[in-house]
Amino acid sequence: MARESLDNTEAPDPLRELEEAIRRAGSARAFAEAAGLSQAYVSDVRLGRRAPGAAVLQVLGLERRVSYAPVAPHTTTL
Repeated sequence: MARESLDNTEAPDPLRELEEAIRRAGSARAFAEAAGLSQAYVSDVRLGRRAPGAAVLQVLGLERRVSYAPVAPHTTTL
């Protein structure tokens, strides 16, 4: 069985992507309106009060994935 790389260093940063999308839209208000999101929600995500949910991630072309990685050194003895 091939082992997948668990290195997640190239994963996009949704907050950075959001800020870039807002910059391209011209303002947070314009971004929210174009995306069909409330300005309050976009503001909460930007300020870290809420995590970017499925609606924001979809607009940014992202999806949330969870991964696990081994802790080095491996200390479990079974």
